Amino acid sequence: MLISVVIPLYNKKKSILRTVSCVLQQTYKDFEIILVDDGSTDGSLECLESITDPRLKRYRKKNTGVSDTRNKGMEWASGEVIAFLDGDDLWDPFYLERLHDMVASYPDCGLYMQDSMDIPAQEANQAKGTEEHKEIKKFNNWEHYFYYRNFKTSALAVNKAKAIELQGFDQSLTIGEDLDFWFRLILSYPVCFLDEIHVFILKYEEEYHSRFVPKDFSKHFSYKLVFKKDLYLNLKDNKDVHFIMNKIIFYALLGFDKDKNTEAVRILSKNLSFGRLNWKDKIKYILHQCTVHRTKCSIAKRVA
Repeated sequence: MLISVVIPLYNKKKSILRTVSCVLQQTYKDFEIILVDDGSTDGSLECLESITDPRLKRYRKKNTGVSDTRNKGMEWASGEVIAFLDGDDLWDPFYLERLHDMVASYPDCGLYMQDSMDIPAQEANQAKGTEEHKEIKKFNNWEHYFYYRNFKTSALAVNKAKAIELQGFDQSLTIGEDLDFWFRLILSYPVCFLDEIHVFILKYEEEYHSRFVPKDFSKHFSYKLVFKKDLYLNLKDNKDVHFIMNKIIFYALLGFDKDKNTEAVRILSKNLSFGRLNWKDKIKYILHQCTVHRTKCSIAKRVA
C-alpha cells in the first residue's frame, strides 16, 4: 500500500532537511513524499538539493497559505492514504509501519491518529518513541475520542478518497483550518487511534515566549460553526455534532473580548451547554468568568 506523505513547506530552512530525512529513514518503504513549497523566501527548497531519492517529489507554487498547500499535496498524491508532516516536526523510524498496521486493521476509517510528544527542538536527537506495540483502536463515540485529545497534524493521516469527498482543508479559515477538517472527518467516518508515540512536535525557544491566543481562533472557526450552522445541517441528527460544537464554543468564549464582541458572546453563551463540559473545562470557564468580572470591577474603580 502506497502512503503519500504531504509536507507543506514555508521558510523552514533550518529544519526541513532533518524532517525529510526522518521520512526517508522509515522502516516501511512503500511511500512517496509530496513536498509543496508555498513560496518560501529563505531558500528552504534548495536545502534539499542533495537528496536524490526518487520518492521525494518537489513542487513549488506561489504563497497561498497552508490550507491550499495541503490541499494541493493531497491532489498531487498517488497513495490511498495521506500522512501529514509539518516541515519542522519529526517521526521516529516506525511511524509509517504502524500507520500501515492501522489501515490494515481498519480500512474503513477516515482518520488515523497516533499519540505525539512535544519536545524542545534542541533535544530532537534524543527523541525516543514507544517500543512496545499497543492495541489499535477504532472509535465512533467522540466523547471517548476526546479523552485521547490528540489533534497534532503531524500525527494524523487520512483516507484520500474520503478527505477529497469532504473537500479538504477550508481555505476561508486562516486559523483552526486543521481542526475544522479533522472534525468534519470525525463526524463522517470512524477514526482509528494508536496510543503509541512515534511523532515529535518540536518546540523552538521563541514559541515558549508566546502562546496560542484563542480569540484569533474564535474569530474564524467558531464563527463558521456557530454563526453558520448550515455547515453541519446534513448531520443535524448526529449527537456528536452537539458535543464537538460545544467544545469549540467553550474555547471561543475563553477568547472573545466580551466588551468588543457583545453579540458574538451573547450567541455563543446561548449555545454553550455548560453541563456537557468535563470538570476541567468547567473550572477553566468559571475561573475565566471570575477574571473577567474582577477586571471590569478594577477598571470601574479606577475610572471612579
